[in-house]
Amino acid sequence: MSQTVEQFLSTYPAEVQELALKARELVQEIVPDVQEQVYEAYKTIGYGSKTKVDAMFCYIAPLKDRINFGFYRGVVLPDASGLLEGTGKLLRHVKVHSMSELEQPALRQLITDAVAELERVSNVGNPNGSAE
Repeated sequence: MSQTVEQFLSTYPAEVQELALKARELVQEIVPDVQEQVYEAYKTIGYGSKTKVDAMFCYIAPLKDRINFGFYRGVVLPDASGLLEGTGKLLRHVKVHSMSELEQPALRQLITDAVAELERVSNVGNPNGSAE
């Protein structure tokens, strides 16, 4: 049985737990019907249209002194503010050290763009235009 978000976060410092829960609220505010999944092996909480990794658009990775707010297809997202970091083929992340960093309009836009990108790739080759 997989852990709840609260159980998963319980081993991290209180400040990191607060950042992760606030990031969670942000995702749920922007995408009210989002699916959430704790990936214990990856030490992340994923968010998407389903609980499978290929249907996820972002993740929260708690660390000892911050969280990484990651995007599964971050390399293709527009990032005029230069928030995204990373060198992988697809993944990019934003290092978040404080609550004020979670309130940046550019971060909200990245989440919105990541959802749109997931919908775009989910609909490629589907004549009905739905992800199912």
